[in-house]
Amino acid sequence: MHLWQNAAWEPAFVFLANLLVYSVIINIVLACFNLIPIPPLDGGRIITALLPHRLQRQFARIEPFGILILVALLFTKSLDLLFSFFITPLISLLLGFNPFSG
Repeated sequence: MHLWQNAAWEPAFVFLANLLVYSVIINIVLACFNLIPIPPLDGGRIITALLPHRLQRQFARIEPFGILILVALLFTKSLDLLFSFFITPLISLLLGFNPFSG
């Protein structure tokens, strides 16, 4: 009998498995959120680096309003597309199952 098959250790292993699953989910959500192409985030920096110089300056002018744009996107649930299109399939791919399917 292996250690993980012992009934006394089962709650600890379930807790650790859940902890690992949630840490993967949190890291995927944070990584995808950080890649949103709004200037204070890294996605905005990537877009700025790819734009021609004239457009870089125009795009960089919205940086002071970036946090307000993010708050507006969060309150209007406009980021739900990000979750449904990118994050949920990525989580399913990395974990091998969909933790949101009930």
